Parts: sequence; structure tokens; C-alpha cells
Amino acid sequence: MSYGIYESQRLRLRPLTMEDLPEVAALLCDERVASALYCGVQPDTEAAAGVLRGYLSAPECYPFAVLERQSGAFAGVFLLKRYGERDCEETVYLGPAFWGRGYATELIARSFSMAVELLDAEEIVNYVKLDNTASVRAQNTLGFHLDHVEYYDNCPKGLGIFRRRAASGTIRTGRWRHFKGGEYQVLGTARHSETGEELVVYRALYGDYGLWVRPAAMWQQTVLADGSPVPRFTYLGEI
Repeated sequence: MSYGIYESQRLRLRPLTMEDLPEVAALLCDERVASALYCGVQPDTEAAAGVLRGYLSAPECYPFAVLERQSGAFAGVFLLKRYGERDCEETVYLGPAFWGRGYATELIARSFSMAVELLDAEEIVNYVKLDNTASVRAQNTLGFHLDHVEYYDNCPKGLGIFRRRAASGTIRTGRWRHFKGGEYQVLGTARHSETGEELVVYRALYGDYGLWVRPAAMWQQTVLADGSPVPRFTYLGEI
């Protein structure tokens, strides 16, 4: 299966190979990293090699090495694979030296268009341990919704199943109302040239009628207003 290189603003994704075993094994044998993964912490390089071979041989699975564009350093692993008929699942794990930089959020935002291009996916499904607060926060920031929670002996706080559409085709042009009351005209959607993130292009229907862009994932989020969940934006109709 042949596939190419993808880039975001700060990261480069290239196909993962067995030559990456030393870097992959360092992550899979690190309890800080692998304890959050389905495969769990691997005891040694040989066991990690089996996991890597599984990535490379799995049908409709696209494993990537994640590199920092500026330094070229191996930052982690990103997997995009088929889940059901028209959905896909993502796995992201980065070395501790690369935590806290927003890289996982950047990767997932870039993956929205990759999921469509590589797998023709309609929806992305992610499994996240609910005690992994950074990963849960990234899901919420990028417009995923918590579909349900599953409980296992090794996951007492629950495994959250998060979903969102791979593409935002539900954002229609026309008049929308923000939950705080302002009204806006959506002109269309665009894609960030560096990160691939999908953006909504819209105009305020008040004041100086300024032109703005906002991440599509944020546009579709649910927020709390007076303690109750409401859509951030509500569609009102055509203009």
C-alpha cells in the first residue's frame, strides 16, 4: 500500500517503516506513553517489533512517523485506520519531550482531510481514557462529542468513545445565530494551507460587518449556557 508525506504547520508525517523500530520501541516500552495505548506497555524491543509489524500489515491502516519539521526529530506515531464501513479510527502517541506543545491537537486537525483522502471516511472515532485529561481536552477542542463510555478492569475511570464528522458538510451557507445572540452570515468553508484544518468563513451582521474565520470544529461545538448544553451556533436560514 503506497501513500505519501503530509505536513502541518510544525510537523511532517511520513510512512512508518521497520527502520523506525528503535524510536517506536522507545515509546512502546515507556510506561508514561504506552500505558494509555490499547497495546499497553511492551516489555522489550522484540515485543515492540511485533506491534510495529502489526501496524504495517493491517489492512486499510496508514501508519505515520511524526517528525518535527524544524528539527527533524522523531516525535511520535500517528495511525489512521478503517473502522466499520465508512468510519476511521486514529491513534496518536508522542514522546514525553514533545508533550505540552499542542502537537496532538495539530495532528488530529490535520487528519480531518486525510481521513477523507485516504479512507473516504465520513466519521472519525477515537478511544480515549477519560483520566487522560490532555487527550480529552483535545477531543473537545476539535469538535468531537462523547458518544458513550466503556469500563474495563485496566481503565476504571472509563474509556470514552469520541466521534466527529471527518468533513463538516453540515455547515450551510446562510444566517446563523451565536449562542450569545449575535447573528452572522456563513459564506462558505475553506482549508488552512499549512495545517489542513477546516475553517468557516463568515461575516458579522452587525457593527462594521467584519469578515472572520473560525475552525469548523469550534463552529459545531456544544457549549454550556446557564448550566445547559446548547449549540455554539444555530442555523436560521438562507439570506
